[in-house]
Amino acid sequence: MATLDKLYEKIADQAPKSVQVMIDADAASYVRSRDLPKIIAVNNRELHDATLLGTMNIIEELQVLQRTLGIIAMNPNTQHCYDFNRHVAVLAALKAERATLAEIRGNVEAVE
Repeated sequence: MATLDKLYEKIADQAPKSVQVMIDADAASYVRSRDLPKIIAVNNRELHDATLLGTMNIIEELQVLQRTLGIIAMNPNTQHCYDFNRHVAVLAALKAERATLAEIRGNVEAVE
């Protein structure tokens, strides 16, 4: 599973510069309480859980959705239901949540 995630990250890194700009801009303006419910189904507890475990769970859900959208985009039989804007939103949320996770991990390591 980890190698599959690395493959999708590599594909995302090779996206055209215009798409990278969109992802970076969306990630910079990402607000979990506003944007996450539009992307994945989360309850109120998950939405406001800013702990290490809560953030890791959200990242895992976003990675599953990213893989699913990638498969839909690559399959010619399902391309008619592919939503580019949703895919960009997922990638931006994933980037923002990973930055949050890095910040949380940095704070945890500083305390220890």
